[in-house]
Amino acid sequence: MKKSQNIILSAVLFAAISSCGNKNKDEWTDGKDARGRTRDTAIYRNGGYHYYRYFGGGWFALQRNNMINTGRFAPASSGEISSASFSPRAASGSIRSGGFGSSAHTSSGG
Repeated sequence: MKKSQNIILSAVLFAAISSCGNKNKDEWTDGKDARGRTRDTAIYRNGGYHYYRYFGGGWFALQRNNMINTGRFAPASSGEISSASFSPRAASGSIRSGGFGSSAHTSSGG
């Protein structure tokens, strides 16, 4: 292999490895739908209220500045957030999927 081919191959490999490192990255959103509305709920648990916003097929804990973090946390079901032992789960690598650059995309599950 020529030196120039090694450099190109190394750059492509580096880009592929770097894109895998984006798991659990902060991705803050207000969670508004296409009409600019949100769907929120409050759950009384363990002596206090916990607030959640429905977005992309599941519930996310409302956090700073009335925002949710879809990159760091996985969506939860209504049954999960109602449980006394509920604690938000870390997002899995499957929330972010796709290719590189403009072909990459984000999807949400429920």
